[in-house]
Order: sequence, then structure tokens, then C-alpha cells
Amino acid sequence: MKKYKYLIIILFLLITPFLCGQSKTNLNIFKELVDSSVTSFINNLPKNENHINLKMELGTSYSFFQNRILNDLIKKVKDSKADLGIALDGDADRIGVVDDKGNILWGDQLLILFSRELLAKKPESKILVEVKCSQALYEDVVKHGGKPIFWKTGHSLIKAKMEELKSLVTGEMSGHMFFKDEHYGYDDAMYAAARVLRIVADSDKKLSEIISELPSRSEERRVGK
Repeated sequence: MKKYKYLIIILFLLITPFLCGQSKTNLNIFKELVDSSVTSFINNLPKNENHINLKMELGTSYSFFQNRILNDLIKKVKDSKADLGIALDGDADRIGVVDDKGNILWGDQLLILFSRELLAKKPESKILVEVKCSQALYEDVVKHGGKPIFWKTGHSLIKAKMEELKSLVTGEMSGHMFFKDEHYGYDDAMYAAARVLRIVADSDKKLSEIISELPSRSEERRVGK
């Protein structure tokens, strides 16, 4: 298992009205709560050669992958020659990942990594595939011995279907990732971050090299009747 020269984690807070209204006091309290939980997560990472930068900002955007803070993460990864970058949203249920070259890993690409890891241990597992994900994910699950099942967008719908089918791994393009093989079946981005780190640490390749070997994905739109 290799050591990381750098680990860059940028946490950005997407504070929305239904979470804490418009009160500045509530925003600050929420920020402190998230800060303490993520700091605890970071402090429990292996103490090898990691160098960690934690950046917290308040915002009101619902858009995760288009948010400018992810551009800041890309720049930081490139400038620091980091192995990878990880971003979490404000309530830490969505994850964004950037490889060592600054490329964004989209939700379906993350799911390919997670499903491959699972299927190597538990062949023929059912993998829920959100309808916005690419055909590349569906085909990769089949190729690696899994049973992909398309399902509706929405993390509450995904969680319910996951429970019904006893699926062990699923996720959404939005960055919500769910694990029930070694976790509790809900969307926990800090746990998803740990899974990403394990996949990279167990490989002898850089994350960009792992991603370059994934099937190519294209932007797709499925139109119902």
C-alpha cells in the first residue's frame, strides 16, 4: 500500500434555506458543526506523509460539480502536485473527486470504481444505476459480473429501492453515494472519501491512470414517453 505525498481536501458548504434559514447565527453554528466532524475524520487518517488543506466556504448554490469551489480544488491539486482532491458539500452527503491531473470524476465514474471493488469480492451483486448515469456504467457492471438495475433519480427513492433489492452499492450523478456492504446504506460522503482513498492506496497506479482505463462516457439523455 503506497503513501500519499499530498492529500488535498477542500470542504465547501452549500448552505440552503431549508437547512438553516437566513440567520447568520445558524450559518455559523452549522459551519462549526461540520468543521468539527470533518476535522475528526481528517485526524483519524493514517499519519504518514499526508499534507492536508481544509478550506471551508459558505454559499447558497445547489449546483455541486459546477460550483467554482471545485475549480479551486482543481487548481490546488495541480499547484501542489497532489495525488487527488476531495470535496464535500455542506452536510457531507455528496462527494466530488479530482484526480492528480485535475480531472473531475463524475458520479457514474465513481460508481464504476466502487462497483468494481464490490464485485471483486461479491460477484453477481445488484448495483442500482440512476437513470442519469451513462451507459458505460451499466455495461461495466455487467462486464464485471454484476446485475445493474436502472432506477429513478432522488436519494430517498434510491435508498428505498436499495433496501428493497438488498443492493450493496449505488449512487447518483449528483455525488450521493450509498454503501451497505461495509457501511449503513445511507449517503455519507466522508465514508465515500475513505473508499476512494482505499481504492487508490491499494493500487500501484495514480488515480488518473485508473480513470484512463475506464470505459469512455458520453453525455446521454433518456426521454420517456
